[in-house]
Amino acid sequence: MKHTMVILDRDTQYADKAAGYINNRAGFPFEVVTFNRISEAEEYEKKQGVDILLVSEDMADELSDHDITDNTVILSGNSSMTDMGCKVIYKYQSCENIVKELLLYASGKENLGSLISRKSRMKIVGFYSPIGRSGQTGIGLSIGQILAKNHRVLFLDMDCHSNLKDMLDIRFSGDLSDLIYAMNDDSKDLATLIGGISGSLGGLDIVVSMDRHSDLISIAFKEWQTILKQIEYRTDYEYILLDLSKAVQGLGKLMAMCNKLIVTVIDDDREKGKLQAFLREFDDDERVAELIKEVTVPLKQNKDKDRGFASITGEIGECAKEIVKEIVA
Repeated sequence: MKHTMVILDRDTQYADKAAGYINNRAGFPFEVVTFNRISEAEEYEKKQGVDILLVSEDMADELSDHDITDNTVILSGNSSMTDMGCKVIYKYQSCENIVKELLLYASGKENLGSLISRKSRMKIVGFYSPIGRSGQTGIGLSIGQILAKNHRVLFLDMDCHSNLKDMLDIRFSGDLSDLIYAMNDDSKDLATLIGGISGSLGGLDIVVSMDRHSDLISIAFKEWQTILKQIEYRTDYEYILLDLSKAVQGLGKLMAMCNKLIVTVIDDDREKGKLQAFLREFDDDERVAELIKEVTVPLKQNKDKDRGFASITGEIGECAKEIVKEIVA
């Protein structure tokens, strides 16, 4: 279900550019229209309804005698302005950052209702390795970007010592702790909250792990289970990718929830013993054993940035494409 957002600004060039960007952005649950007169926005509200009004600061004072919507957000040219009696967003930042702030704002608005409808059961793909530096995260991100070309995909970074924020040139407005905090709050729309705190890489939404190791290891399996169910039933994600680590409580149970478990390995006799020890843990669990796919990830880095970490081209990309065929089968 699409909700409506109105941009009210005398600067029609700015408003049209912002609306064009937002309307073409995947996963944004609002249809955006623009006006440069309050009377036009008011007439539109009477006919169609307005869920969020995004109004320029210079027109905000004129709204006092008009009842367009309770959900008004001010577009301010002053980056330090934070309080005008309602939400304030800095006008001259990137459109993507404005979208993220709007998603976070919308997630806390109970009266916006459910913005997402589920069409099919979500599939869970886990990534794990008992061996360090085996390309686990890189292949997961590569697979996620390929899947995201045709599907809604979310990548959850569950590494206890994650460095994704440093490796990816992406802005993250939150992390897993925000997601956990929101899971028991029905007044927040989970889909819009994820859109606000996540970063995007080639269409793949990414939520990074917590900064503190102790926060991650304190999360019980039942909480992880609840998070996954909440994402399934309160968002439109078709695939969720779990970048698992030994620090995750209930690791084996989480693996059992997956539709496919990608275990990355390296061609090194010294490390094969670790892999075999890991696989023996599932000798009595045929369900998990059947999910496991061992993958040797091409780790040679090319000087071309597009053929390095999390690439969808070159050797890593070709490896990821073959795995995707099995995932979607």
